[in-house]
Amino acid sequence: LKLRLVNTIVTCASKRDTVPHEGGSLYHLYDQNPRYKKVPLLSHRGADCFVDCYDVTGCHVKRIRLSLLHCLDLQLHDPKWALHTCVACPRARAVCTIETSPNCTAKEGLPGSRTWLHKGANYCQWVK
Repeated sequence: LKLRLVNTIVTCASKRDTVPHEGGSLYHLYDQNPRYKKVPLLSHRGADCFVDCYDVTGCHVKRIRLSLLHCLDLQLHDPKWALHTCVACPRARAVCTIETSPNCTAKEGLPGSRTWLHKGANYCQWVK
């Protein structure tokens, strides 16, 4: 509650609302199918981390929302909704990403969902 209050005050004091936001793909999946939520009775939003990005002049240019990977149920038992993990691409990104049409060769030959989880470097547990 204190963090939310401080974040609201800082947001109102500065003009953060004008910067682009990225992330939150986990919640788009939850909207698509609530079964992706590992613990459906609890809100996972409290565990999210926000990363503010600044350019060399100190201007706030972007805000990224990161969610914990452990909050996601991959639905591997259901081929229609299974969220496949890409093993073909190198782990070049710092955090995990969820994509609906990856530019990789892993999408060949697997039935079901067209949604893919790309793991981050060093076994990162955050999803953008």
